[in-house]
Amino acid sequence: MGDFKWHFGNFTSEMQNTAYRHFIKTDREYRNVQYYLNKHENRFYEILNGLDEKDKKFIMEYIDKESLRASCSSNEMYISGYRDCVMLLRELGAL
Repeated sequence: MGDFKWHFGNFTSEMQNTAYRHFIKTDREYRNVQYYLNKHENRFYEILNGLDEKDKKFIMEYIDKESLRASCSSNEMYISGYRDCVMLLRELGAL
């Protein structure tokens, strides 16, 4: 069973990476957000560096947690979609 879990995890990871690479190349909203972040990065760090160390640490930790939450949600949604697809294929008799 452990061997299957490793192969399943490896397969879904590869599929997810492929989907993500395609997404970042083709999604207009993602590219707009990326452009905004790149354009304002220096200003962000100017403001951040103006804070005392305690506030700076809090802000960076908060941003890290927000990013992790989004990443975890994205990963779970992908896996759930994959499972739904397998169930649908089974229901249709394709598997």
